[in-house]
Amino acid sequence: MSTQQVTDAINNVIDTYRFPVPLVADIVSWDKRIKIYTHQEICEMIPKGYTFDNFEKITVNGQVRWIMK
Repeated sequence: MSTQQVTDAINNVIDTYRFPVPLVADIVSWDKRIKIYTHQEICEMIPKGYTFDNFEKITVNGQVRWIMK
């Protein structure tokens, strides 16, 4: 896990704290992954009720991609 992933996992455990004590497994098992979409994939989702307002444009390795808000 990267430092940022560990920080995010610890923050998640703090937000979702289970009594009596948090477990190491709560930190290690949490991993947030984000689906990245191409412009073509977004266009294919439009007939299913999605709009471009549902997505945010990002740049990954110099290429424009989209993520769900």
